[in-house]
Amino acid sequence: MSDLNSRERVEWPARAVVTAGMPYGNKPLHFGHIGGVFVPADAFARFLRDRIGAENVRFVSGTDCFGSPINEGYRKLKEAGEFSGTIADYVLANHERQKATLEAFQVSLDIYEGSGIGHAGDVHQMISDQFIERLHESGHLKLDSTLQFYDAKAGTFLNYYLPTTQKLLNSYAEFEEAGVSGENLNQAKAKIRSTMDSIVAGFERQLDELYRADAMDIDSDIRVMETMLRRDSATVADDFGLGGTAVQQQDE
Repeated sequence: MSDLNSRERVEWPARAVVTAGMPYGNKPLHFGHIGGVFVPADAFARFLRDRIGAENVRFVSGTDCFGSPINEGYRKLKEAGEFSGTIADYVLANHERQKATLEAFQVSLDIYEGSGIGHAGDVHQMISDQFIERLHESGHLKLDSTLQFYDAKAGTFLNYYLPTTQKLLNSYAEFEEAGVSGENLNQAKAKIRSTMDSIVAGFERQLDELYRADAMDIDSDIRVMETMLRRDSATVADDFGLGGTAVQQQDE
């Protein structure tokens, strides 16, 4: 953009794409989304349409269909019995609510789709695949294998919980080292302490789930062994006359 003090005429682009941040598909929009993200972008898109023509401007956004907040929100509703559909149904329902809210506020989007919904989702996946493959082919990315914590019950990796827990603990340590006592710091530390109890309980449940299969195998092995011992003991008693008269004579 030219200097504000310059008298040179501003050169506008022939065409323009205006974007707005994509909210996660884990809930409807709140006023912070509308006022902080979409209204400023909408104002800019309307301004550009006035300058270069509406046919030359595309205002684009959509629902981000992938991310840990979506998985966690869906899990909580399922466990509470408040949602019976799939996670795809959950995201689509929130997408439709978001879209309806934007229309109610008359935000002039040309496109509001989802990164995992319909044709937009197909295009998103295709472009992402091509982008990653080209980076790999050119040597900028390499394929590697690493060990990751995995929730066998939920069928998902714990890539969100562990880094977030570490971040909270690091923040608490920094607050302690600062040696400053204030309302904001004290509130933040209190929230971290109260959250840690829930986190510890959650990790204990995850650890218990990791050993569920081993526990089931052990239980099965014990049951088989007990059955075999009962059968083999009965056979030995019959073969060697350890039951009946033989036992009575021994007692006498």
